[in-house]
Amino acid sequence: MKDNKEPESGFLAKSAEIAGRFGRKAIELASIARLNAEIGLEKEKIRKAQLEIGKIYFEKCSDAPHPLLADCCDMIKSSLEAIDLKKQDIEAIKHSGDRGECSEE
Repeated sequence: MKDNKEPESGFLAKSAEIAGRFGRKAIELASIARLNAEIGLEKEKIRKAQLEIGKIYFEKCSDAPHPLLADCCDMIKSSLEAIDLKKQDIEAIKHSGDRGECSEE
């Protein structure tokens, strides 16, 4: 009977060892996932701060920007002008409807 129990206990020991390895690996993977999530949050903080720096720089320096940033400032100014024109077009369309130009027949 001892012969039957020894393979059984060897199997249980091996199973426990494998389960322990899987448990350690799961903990490692969870730690890595948590750290990657924290890295992502820090990167998002950086991105938001850089955007804020850009907004502040544009507000303060767009009339006389650093030569490396002049093209970016010009592009932003051009886009802002295009937005204003499109908003004027929207208002014109809205007001043309106020004049009764829509006919109901």
